[in-house]
Amino acid sequence: MTAEPAIISAVNLRNVRIQVVSRAEASRWDALIIHHHYLGTRGMVGEHLRQVAVDESGTWLALLGWTTAAFKCQARDRWIGWLPSQQWRRLPLVVNNARFLILPWVRVPHLASRVLALSTRRLDADWRERHGHGVLLAETFVDGTRFRGTCYRAAGWEVLGQTRGFRRSAGRYVAHGQPKLVLAKSLTPHARETLCAAEPPTAHLPQEQHMDPLALNITGVGSLKEALSALADPRKPQGKEHRDFAGLVTLLTMANLAGMRSLAAMTEYIALVPQRVLSACGCARDMRTGKVRPPSEPTIRRTATQVSGDHLDTIVAAWMRSQGFWRDGGAIAIDGKTLRGSHMGGKDQVVLVAACSHETGSVIAQTAVETKAGESEAALNIVEQLAEEERLRGCMVTADALHTNGRFCTEVGKGGATSCWLSKATKPAPDANLFASSTDSTLNGLM
Repeated sequence: MTAEPAIISAVNLRNVRIQVVSRAEASRWDALIIHHHYLGTRGMVGEHLRQVAVDESGTWLALLGWTTAAFKCQARDRWIGWLPSQQWRRLPLVVNNARFLILPWVRVPHLASRVLALSTRRLDADWRERHGHGVLLAETFVDGTRFRGTCYRAAGWEVLGQTRGFRRSAGRYVAHGQPKLVLAKSLTPHARETLCAAEPPTAHLPQEQHMDPLALNITGVGSLKEALSALADPRKPQGKEHRDFAGLVTLLTMANLAGMRSLAAMTEYIALVPQRVLSACGCARDMRTGKVRPPSEPTIRRTATQVSGDHLDTIVAAWMRSQGFWRDGGAIAIDGKTLRGSHMGGKDQVVLVAACSHETGSVIAQTAVETKAGESEAALNIVEQLAEEERLRGCMVTADALHTNGRFCTEVGKGGATSCWLSKATKPAPDANLFASSTDSTLNGLM
């Protein structure tokens, strides 16, 4: 770095403005952060934005760095009130103020709060221009041993609590023993309500995001792997390189939750799973390299074709419900759909009957039937299952005209549902509080 400029102590705050740092100036921004910020920088990865505050002459006064939000923050998530499934999809709508630096030769009272206010005022527009979608909420973490967060409070940021003193590294959380103050600021009106609303915020985030299974309880007590241990291993006892069948199915389920649909995509995803997760799922260690080997594509294919689909659906759906992906008292859509592409290879198309949450779109129960003619019976079985688990109590159930029969409505009523909307309903059963709906577009949108 060259010699520092002369001290700047007088700036008209009304003339201060915020600019997005161009790619040509990014190296200068990085060099200043490395030299003058106590955290330095490891490079701005993922979706990010560099901003600079300048005076009327264009002189740099302060630097701001914005990145994607922290993956998990208990204080923030509790304050927003969103479901886990909503969090995975809507996390891109939250940004983190990872770096904020008033250059050391700039000593202007109230400049910090002024810069923060100007930056957050245009952050949604800048982010939309750079990354193609808007943002609703800004967050930051303040080291209480160094700062009090006064400038953030003066700029309208709200204190949410403290972190637990962990950082995420290579897919795992490591304790560093330095809890930090959590602050947040809404960038648009009703940001919290939008983030936890039942309807997806498509105006801000047009493309649906898949969840990150590494953030779920994958191994250990109460984990997905523990739930999948109830699956019977259909393989022969001899010649099994991967003896932990539940671990193999856990890896396949993780890939599916992450949005991987083909066997090739699943194989690529599993190959990038952290070593500790592969080891916990029973994968063997290569004695030559010392690394845990992920299962090969043939092993993944055999496992996917041998596992019982109905049993797997039942276990995963029950586990997802236990993890909070279903809010009691919500609305449930029940419908059957033909699985696209399932007729390949001369096979009959697969018909799936599922119950979905209106609020999150999560599948909470699902079963396969041979033909569309068996859809009604399968839907009745799903209702009976949910009623037995007391999942219908206080809910509204929606279904199409195929299910407008006394048995279905009676079971819905017995399960404690408050209402049942049936498209083109005729002869409503007296045991359920029924309302007729003219369309099943809600079902088609969820299934």
